[in-house]
Amino acid sequence: MNISPFVAHIPKSTGVSLSFGSVERSYAAMGSDGKYRKVMNNSWAVRGELDWKANAKFFGGHFKDKEKVNVYSLASSDGSEAYMLAISLIETLGEKEAQKFFPIKAFDKDEYIVGVAGSGKWNLMEADLRNILDLFPNAGKYLKKSEVPMKINNDSLSEQTSTYEVSDILKRAVRFEKGDLLEEIKNIDDEDGSSLVFCRNVLPYLESLKTATAQQISSLLGLYLEEGSVFVTGGYDLELTDLNRNLYLRNFKHVNRGKSSFVYIKTDPWADC
Repeated sequence: MNISPFVAHIPKSTGVSLSFGSVERSYAAMGSDGKYRKVMNNSWAVRGELDWKANAKFFGGHFKDKEKVNVYSLASSDGSEAYMLAISLIETLGEKEAQKFFPIKAFDKDEYIVGVAGSGKWNLMEADLRNILDLFPNAGKYLKKSEVPMKINNDSLSEQTSTYEVSDILKRAVRFEKGDLLEEIKNIDDEDGSSLVFCRNVLPYLESLKTATAQQISSLLGLYLEEGSVFVTGGYDLELTDLNRNLYLRNFKHVNRGKSSFVYIKTDPWADC
């Protein structure tokens, strides 16, 4: 679902720091081969690169001994990913076991899109809804078609989407707030390795605006996450930035599990000594 941009274009020369989805539908990013390529600013309900079922099962097993898991969705845009994470945890682990992951704390720097995400409504294309139900056949209980469409500013696909009201279960599972990505990493209180951080497919965009780099983000994650905490990134982040190398330098171990290969665990650097 393409929902960007949400506000009028602000020239990069102004120095204004903007969130994901706030400026343009596409931008140029340099790949590992040194060539620039066009990257689209899209927010999808279900990204094919991530195996939601497998990841939810992995999170449940990895954090099985934790009473509470602090979950963060950074650069959360319209809330699609946070809602999908909530659905996948409930449907995979059961509502009772999933409760320790809630509320998911979803932050975006764009005040407008935070308001959209927190409205209790979710705009979905037919393909979005089909993909959700293919993964989780019972997920229809979380969605009720709204009689009043939600119009998102500058959404070129608004005519192709339908608006759904999310259930109270999902509303309680996710908390949307305005917040700066780097500052929110600093606010993570992780004393025992019980944090799960999502920050996906946004770093090339931030680097193009010169507001944050893969090195900055991985350095902060290395400082504020303890052994055992988990970081989930995206394909564009790994392809178009040096995030993977920087995470390894900060003692994050890559969990190589096919479509789940965007998952990293913070490790003890002295474990093998």
